[in-house]
Amino acid sequence: MLFTLAHSSMTQKVRSQSEEDIIYQGQDFAPNVVTSCNVLNFQTAYNYSGIVAGGYLSVAGKGNSALAYTFYGKKDVSVTSQLKNFPTVLWLSGGPGTSSQQGNLQEVGPLLLVRNFDVNIIQNNYTWANNYNLLFIDQPVGTGLSYVDNPSRFAKTLDCKALLR
Repeated sequence: MLFTLAHSSMTQKVRSQSEEDIIYQGQDFAPNVVTSCNVLNFQTAYNYSGIVAGGYLSVAGKGNSALAYTFYGKKDVSVTSQLKNFPTVLWLSGGPGTSSQQGNLQEVGPLLLVRNFDVNIIQNNYTWANNYNLLFIDQPVGTGLSYVDNPSRFAKTLDCKALLR
């Protein structure tokens, strides 16, 4: 499976003082991101009848770093081309610094982590995947399953321009 994220009004890239840093000028910002992902079989182990995928989106201008994501196709849809017939909910937890996997595994995802005496994974009968595709992204880099190779690249502000430096 291959996802491509793009923005129609991509703005001009300009090099800053550091060769690794990329600053995007203009009001709209959205890099072209292409990622391959792992399609997972949750049918046998977890009895989930939709398409599940997970992987990483590389982040321009952040060195060796990537945002982790988990995708659940609408429940009972097993053909990738049919996913476009249903809305996709993008889940970004608040923060920065809170993993979206918390919303995935404790709130709206199709599987819930439940702690009794052990930790168990159970079906969430009220999952939003009953009606929609779900996309959970851990952001910014360094949050949850996302990673960054240099701690100086962690987000330190909510200012969008500062996140790109």
